[in-house]
Amino acid sequence: MKIIRDFLLCLTFFWPAGAAFSQSPGDAGQALEPYAAEFYGVVRIERGGNSIFEQAYGRANYQLDVANAPDTRFALQALTRPLVAAVFHSAADQGVIDLEASICAYLSACPESWNGVKIRHLLNQTSGLPDLSAALEASPQGGPRERLSAILQADEPSDPLHAPGSRYRDSRFDYALAAAVLEAAYGESFETIMDAQLFKRAGMSNAGIAAPNAAIANMAAGYAMSDGAPEIVCAGETYLRGAEGAYATARDLAAFANALFGERLTTAKMLDAMVTPDYALSSSHAYGLMTAERGGLLSHFYGARGDGYAAWLSRYPDHDVTIVILSNQNGAPVNDMRKALEAALFGNGA
Repeated sequence: MKIIRDFLLCLTFFWPAGAAFSQSPGDAGQALEPYAAEFYGVVRIERGGNSIFEQAYGRANYQLDVANAPDTRFALQALTRPLVAAVFHSAADQGVIDLEASICAYLSACPESWNGVKIRHLLNQTSGLPDLSAALEASPQGGPRERLSAILQADEPSDPLHAPGSRYRDSRFDYALAAAVLEAAYGESFETIMDAQLFKRAGMSNAGIAAPNAAIANMAAGYAMSDGAPEIVCAGETYLRGAEGAYATARDLAAFANALFGERLTTAKMLDAMVTPDYALSSSHAYGLMTAERGGLLSHFYGARGDGYAAWLSRYPDHDVTIVILSNQNGAPVNDMRKALEAALFGNGA
């Protein structure tokens, strides 16, 4: 993959003017100007691992009048999933996990009807399993594996809704179940695994997994707009770990992208698998990230929103560019901001 990427980088010198990259901070700032007055969050753009634009907007805490800053932490919501997927692909490289194995090979409490669900089905959300995420959230304290065992023993779960691998369906439960598989494979807590296998390796020094009701330093409170004023939704203390639950700064997410696409977390073969969609099932969803080509601009990306936060991560492999947008506003227009930045930086507004 590195050879192919290097070749494509060389080709950028001969592409039409619309594909040229502008690394002027003024271009990015001007593109975001229409959003600046109302936006709460941090935007960071990197090229070649170096920051070319970073700007904080609005407040991390409206009530206390605390401004957002580059070191502000944000709940990543569903953008937790690419982080978890990266750990799985790294574990497969190390021989810790077999992505083609049944999930029941790792889980002691596993219904027989789930035996056909493979690890990879969790990562591209094609397991077909019933959604037990609400039960997991409501279960007693403990790690994902312990909580999963408790609810499976308490109630007979339903059979898969469709043949595993035959249909894509956005599933919080698939990634919550993935967290339980990681705990079983490593024999450690999900938090410990993510810290050792991802955050430390990628240099994500301010990232972590939120424990229920934990106070997290420099954490932005989450807001929704009500009658033109921010109304607090949550402070990032309660999440469904695996599907959600990670928090990070914009710099942390850029470090993740640099480590992943620099092949410091996994091999080129596993990285290709992680970003290549099964087009028979979904137009863009791959095994942890999404992939699309808009107007000739290739990107690997993931976006998320909910419970007071919104997040966007885009990687442009042909240009070695990363865009990170993190917000503590439920309805922040992160996708529109992404489009504006692409138009300014690449001459592409798709």
